[in-house]
Amino acid sequence: MRLHVIGLALVIASVASGAQAQVTYTPAPPPLPAQTPAPAPAVAPPQPGPWHEGDPVPPGYHVEGKPRDGLVTAGWITTGIPYFFSVIAALSASEQNESGWLFIPFAGPWMTMGRRAYSCNPDAQNQSTSQSLGCVADVFVVMGLIADGVAQAAGGTLLFVGYVATKPGLVRNDEAVRVLPMRIGTGMGAGVIGRF
Repeated sequence: MRLHVIGLALVIASVASGAQAQVTYTPAPPPLPAQTPAPAPAVAPPQPGPWHEGDPVPPGYHVEGKPRDGLVTAGWITTGIPYFFSVIAALSASEQNESGWLFIPFAGPWMTMGRRAYSCNPDAQNQSTSQSLGCVADVFVVMGLIADGVAQAAGGTLLFVGYVATKPGLVRNDEAVRVLPMRIGTGMGAGVIGRF
C-alpha cells in the first residue's frame, strides 16, 4: 500500500511537473512611455481683410506707422532713372571736366554744372566754328544737367515724404526685423527694430 501511495505521489508529481513545463510564462510588455503630443506648428495669424484707422486690431497684429508705398515707389523710380543716366554720362566722359561729380546722387548734377569748364567765351570777338559748336554743346549739357538735378531732387522729395509721413497699418507681431524712420535728436533717420 505504501508502494502505491509513493507511486501515486510520483505520478501526481510528474503530471504536475509536465503541466508546469507546458505552461510558459510570458511577462507582460513594459508599459509604453507616456507620449506627449507634438506641439502644433506655429500658425501665422490669418491675413486680415482691409483695415482702416479706428477699426479693431485683429489678434496677432499691432498698429504701426508704415511708409507710403506709392510715394516710395515713385521716389525710387524718379531718382533712379536720372541717376542711372548720370552715372552713364560720367563713365562715358571718363570723369573729365568735373563729370565725376555725377556719381553723387542729388547734388552731382549741380556740382558738375558749377565746376565744369565751358567752351563759350562771350568776350571773344572772332569765335571759330569749333568754339561756336562748343557753345551749342554747352547749352545742351547745361539743360541736361538741370533736368537731371530737378528730377533727382523731385525723387528725393518723394522718398523723404514717403518714409517720414507714415500711415498707420497692421503689422504681424512675429516679424523679425524692420527698418523704420525714427527721430534722432532734432532730425530724422532710420532705425532697425528686431524681435528675436
